[in-house]
Amino acid sequence: MKIASFLSKYCLDKGYITPEELPWLQYILEKRLSTIIIFIPLFAIGCYLTSPLSSFLFLMSFLFLRKRTNGYHASTVVGCFCASMLSVLLFLGLIIRVLSPWISIFLLIISSIVIIYLSPFEHPLMHWTPEEKAACAASSKGRLLILVVLVISTYAAGQIEIGNSILLGITMTAITLVLAQITKRRKRHEKTENNC
Repeated sequence: MKIASFLSKYCLDKGYITPEELPWLQYILEKRLSTIIIFIPLFAIGCYLTSPLSSFLFLMSFLFLRKRTNGYHASTVVGCFCASMLSVLLFLGLIIRVLSPWISIFLLIISSIVIIYLSPFEHPLMHWTPEEKAACAASSKGRLLILVVLVISTYAAGQIEIGNSILLGITMTAITLVLAQITKRRKRHEKTENNC
């Protein structure tokens, strides 16, 4: 994203950051700007497919978890928008309509295991210390616990729409982690083949 590169370089030129912090700032700016640009149309599409409440809870639970878990990132904003739109169409247009109690329990268990096992995903532009990674992992598990308790509580209170929306945000987070791992392994494999 050119604006993120420009702003990062500007901060470096002004002495606000060090050269070592440049990739980190660029990554954070790309992530935040993409989220802002993409959220509004995705929310509108979600409202068309379900209700404003379901759309909002789905996107917010996803963003709440994703902030600490990270996951797959498309290489361009357009790619991110297309992937996000397909996700909203899949989750709010299709999966939410076929959720049953057993499917919901299955998705909650599998998604939770995936998030606990694979998070946080360290993006190539991020360079965490072991302490930072451990803190992020603990935070992602804490956020997951909050959302799992919300899902179970809303189901117990008979608020199925709310529970399903949060559950699908959790599930989408788990899928982005799996996609990030697949992409990382594929790139590692390609690099190994190119070195041979």
